Amino acid sequence: MTTEQYIKTGRLTALFTFIIGTIIFSLYYLTSAFEILLVGYGFIALNGLINIVILIAILIKIQNAKTNRKRLQNTSVLMFLNIPIMIAYCLVAINLLGTMRINFTNETNTTITDVNIVGCGG
Repeated sequence: MTTEQYIKTGRLTALFTFIIGTIIFSLYYLTSAFEILLVGYGFIALNGLINIVILIAILIKIQNAKTNRKRLQNTSVLMFLNIPIMIAYCLVAINLLGTMRINFTNETNTTITDVNIVGCGG
């Protein structure tokens, strides 16, 4: 592969990983659906492996490249930026696991004034 292909592959991988990861995180944040959490874990495992392989290839290319070394370094930094974002998403998701959402639906035309919730922690 040429240096340009490494740069393009690295940037596209970083971008798609960020976008898809953000979509999965947003869906989980909005719905708290356990199935989305499982999809997120699988996404992290699969794309983490893919990103590591591409990143190692770029780092090897940086050492061997005489030209475009700075652009390769910028691409690797862009790929590394996904790591703290993924950690932040995981921490928020773990925090959300301890939360329960309760939705109240009042299908009557009367106002409900006395609501008593029993069984939740302090």
